[in-house]
Amino acid sequence: MSSPDDDPLLAEIIYVESEISKFRDTGKNYTDYTPLLRYWEPIASVLDLQSTPKNHVMDIGHRRLEYNDILLSRLKDKIAQGQDKPCIQGAVLRDPESATLTREELISVSLSMMAGADSNQSTLAWAILLLAYRPNIQDKAYAAIQDAGVLQQPSNTYASTKINYIEALTKEISRYFVVLKLALPKATYADVTWRSATIPVNTLVFLNSWSCNRDPDLFKEPEVFAPERLLPDAPDQYAHQFDFGMGGRMCVASHLAHGALYTAFLHLIARFNILPADGKTLVKIDPIKGLKGLSFVATPKGFQAKFVPRDGAGLGRFLRSPDESL
Repeated sequence: MSSPDDDPLLAEIIYVESEISKFRDTGKNYTDYTPLLRYWEPIASVLDLQSTPKNHVMDIGHRRLEYNDILLSRLKDKIAQGQDKPCIQGAVLRDPESATLTREELISVSLSMMAGADSNQSTLAWAILLLAYRPNIQDKAYAAIQDAGVLQQPSNTYASTKINYIEALTKEISRYFVVLKLALPKATYADVTWRSATIPVNTLVFLNSWSCNRDPDLFKEPEVFAPERLLPDAPDQYAHQFDFGMGGRMCVASHLAHGALYTAFLHLIARFNILPADGKTLVKIDPIKGLKGLSFVATPKGFQAKFVPRDGAGLGRFLRSPDESL
């Protein structure tokens, strides 16, 4: 399996996407809130000051297109050789009508699929932290996987399974640790009156997802982590999840992102017992006190966990042939 240390392309992808996540930080782009600063970029360009933020943004944008070009080229080669694995971009390329698509249009498909990669990464980190220090939750999840008989199925069918506790666990992790505490910015398209106040057209507005997910009118004891609240027939099972926003402008890939997290949690819990690293004291699992910095995407402070295979021989077979059952 590749790692950033031995795969330069993987290292480049991680760096570029990390930088793009910083650009999207609502508190980092001062020109969004201080119009006078917008005059600096043209002046810096005339003076040939190459270290301006705009130049860095453009460089990262070019590098993103370059690595997507490489990935697209590799996928085309594998399709031609009949060695590709099923994926959305592959399905697009196999469609006869894709012959009319331009490079930019094909890359836009890839970029759309990667739009939530940074937020899912942070959600996964919070989940690993939680599972390592809350073995009771991990035990319940593993028991649910065993009861569902999933371990006897090929792992490429995991995404299509429906294990109620894993589904509820995925939703509760996203609610409790909501990594985009302020949803992506929107702009009003008309004057709006709210509580006798007028919000003018083109005003920047944010949904406070954190506050919504902690609303006691929507969730019973919202400060408590409890996957059971979202099980079938539970009181909160139909409560809206605000991690992806709400309304007509909520994240269009919410189902895809949720499915990716569900599958990742299922694989991790099915194959590993996740434990705190030896000699490490309990770290903060609190979604506020345990924050690393104040970036747009809420990430936990650094921690260490160890992954103990539940079935070493079965894990080895999986790594050699991922599509076979355990």
